[in-house]
Amino acid sequence: MTRPLVLLLALVLGIPFAAAQEEGGDAPDDAGDIVIAGPEGAQAAAQLSQATSSEGTSRVMLASDASFADALASAVLQQDGPLLLVPPTLPLPGAVIGELERLAPTEVTLLGGESAIGQDVEEELQRIGFATNRIAGATRYDTATAIARTRPNAVTALLVRAFDASGGNGTGAWADSVSAGALSTQLGLPILLTASDELSSPTAEYLNSSGIQTVIIVGGTGAVSAGIEEQLRAADFIVSRAAGATRFETALDVARVRRLAPSRAVLVDGIGEDGWQGGLAAARHAALEGAPILPVTDEAIPASIQAYLDQVQPSLLTCVEVQLDLCRGGTGEGEGGGSAVVTFNPPTGSAIRAGEPIIVGVDDPERSLDGTVSVSSNCTVVGYPSTPQFVTEGSVNFGLTVAPEEPGGDQPRPSGAVPVQPSAGNPQPQPGATAQPVEDNEPTPVDYPLSCEVTTSLGTADGGEQVDRSVYTVVDLRPRIRVSSFPLVEGAAVAFTDVTGGPVDTWSWDFGDGGTSAEQHPDHVFDDMGCYPVDLEVTSSLQHWFDGSRFAETETRLIGIAPADADLAHVEMYVVEGFVPVPGAVVRMSDLDGNEIASATAGSDGVAVFNDGGASSLSGVDHGTYVFTVDGEDGLTVQTVAPGQTVCPGVQIGDIGDLTVTAQTDAAEPAPIPGATVEITRDGFTFGGTTDDNGSFSLADLPVGSYTVEVRAQGFVTETRTVVVVADTGTTLEVSMTRN
Repeated sequence: MTRPLVLLLALVLGIPFAAAQEEGGDAPDDAGDIVIAGPEGAQAAAQLSQATSSEGTSRVMLASDASFADALASAVLQQDGPLLLVPPTLPLPGAVIGELERLAPTEVTLLGGESAIGQDVEEELQRIGFATNRIAGATRYDTATAIARTRPNAVTALLVRAFDASGGNGTGAWADSVSAGALSTQLGLPILLTASDELSSPTAEYLNSSGIQTVIIVGGTGAVSAGIEEQLRAADFIVSRAAGATRFETALDVARVRRLAPSRAVLVDGIGEDGWQGGLAAARHAALEGAPILPVTDEAIPASIQAYLDQVQPSLLTCVEVQLDLCRGGTGEGEGGGSAVVTFNPPTGSAIRAGEPIIVGVDDPERSLDGTVSVSSNCTVVGYPSTPQFVTEGSVNFGLTVAPEEPGGDQPRPSGAVPVQPSAGNPQPQPGATAQPVEDNEPTPVDYPLSCEVTTSLGTADGGEQVDRSVYTVVDLRPRIRVSSFPLVEGAAVAFTDVTGGPVDTWSWDFGDGGTSAEQHPDHVFDDMGCYPVDLEVTSSLQHWFDGSRFAETETRLIGIAPADADLAHVEMYVVEGFVPVPGAVVRMSDLDGNEIASATAGSDGVAVFNDGGASSLSGVDHGTYVFTVDGEDGLTVQTVAPGQTVCPGVQIGDIGDLTVTAQTDAAEPAPIPGATVEITRDGFTFGGTTDDNGSFSLADLPVGSYTVEVRAQGFVTETRTVVVVADTGTTLEVSMTRN
């Protein structure tokens, strides 16, 4: 169950919450273990707050110490400050008042209605001098959705059950919320609640009206049923699940997803009736410490939890109301320096496209690294132009890209094609093109997918290194159409060979004359001479790491089918102005001395066909170079024409220019962003590509006019710009992007 969750979390793992905290302030000394003794929930929560950095605290949340219902979803709010517990009525515990005065928050947020925390408590807080507000709903479901709405930009949410197996308030009602807490706080993921067998109405309504796209269920099918999962998928949500056979294994699954290299572990009471008090309040502490929340019992550490501890070997413990021997006042000594947390986005095990950016996030709040970084791989990795510089928080992101393998020859792309619409990177026909395949430029297969291991080595302050690895399946379908029979003549079978990298599971051919095929290597007979755009769509069973979609790509190759009469030539001239075909355009064909040979009028598709008889007939034309012009226009194209051949040139009668889009960070010293996706739209046409190592993407010979440009990059806010391409010159659009 771990892998799908890792895949779906990758989008938000780039900048850990801990990286956003400033060093210093009231951060506690990490010299030893931390023991939270309580004895009551209010005292335990206050002690946890005191043991956690107060840097960045803007508000404090208060929840009832008598019921966990309104605190189940509090973890995402703990990004702003700690969760403290108070009784439903006065008096306020001294530990809570003291901690509020120490933190001096700008606001105190009460969770739940007046039945949970009375009006007298709120009035007392105001009398002391705190600004208060309240987040509440008619039910615990409503309170959770009200909390979720404080994060309007969230695209991923956690879903946990709100009641135990019997529908009551036993420990099963809060165990999974405790396990999910640090994950919610660290990544800003709201926690939503549901009944076990049916998605609660308030939660469903919130999901349908919010920007949530991904739902991660925490807990097995006994906690949140498979039916709910199916319901969410049917509503087009991306759904994953973190779960284990017991609450202990579920907590471990969540811990593994966070990809921690913890120097500290947080042990909480996982089965005690009041274990929720310390468990729910521990989310901020665990998130800032980069520590897993591990449920245990007073009698023993469960075997699965012990095995995890043996594996990661944290040097420090935070024990929250746990009576185990190792938690009885221990003062263990840390080795100092700590260990950096390295996250790969996409995460290890992902299926990615060649050229897709990989963002490496390094969180080193304890300054265990010396700032040196090296990258190695068994495949070609580009990017990472210079040594990343750590910011004051001790965190840094840098980008890599798995480069596409050399395809062994470029796909022939006759730029005089007769496409139904302009294609990416070739938005309009270019003069002088031919549809005849070039045999020595035929593509050769590439063995895809390939397994790519990326290794980062981070130098440590003690002269050593920290090594982290991530392994990817790189899929580069890039359909490649090979024509395996020559000459291409009307009435004769043409053999097509697919040499796509793979793995391909389905093929869909459209030959442009109404014929189709689902074979990998089909033969097809074109009944008439002419120019035919042949489309090949290939689909793989592999699924992309982010949205689970199957890999699929389409290629178009223009095929010129020659006349059966070896003395006859055939020309189809595609006339466009900008992106628009020009029906009715009169095209004249002349020799180099200016003598007119033939003329033709473009049909409704903007194609002027020579060899239709009459003035457009090319019967008996000599092999040679000819000039094609359009009446009343400056545009022209020069084309070689020969008997027994079909050529498919085009002429652009509108003005054209070049466009370059550069993506860079919005820092004081901007850095290029390689691998950013550039999407350019106009008049219903969309095309684009990805930026190179210098953060640039260029298109040549674009029709002049206004275009909408959208630039997307992992870890950055999407930017949209409008740019005007002018004639006979290069236009550059610089897009500065803000880290998300």
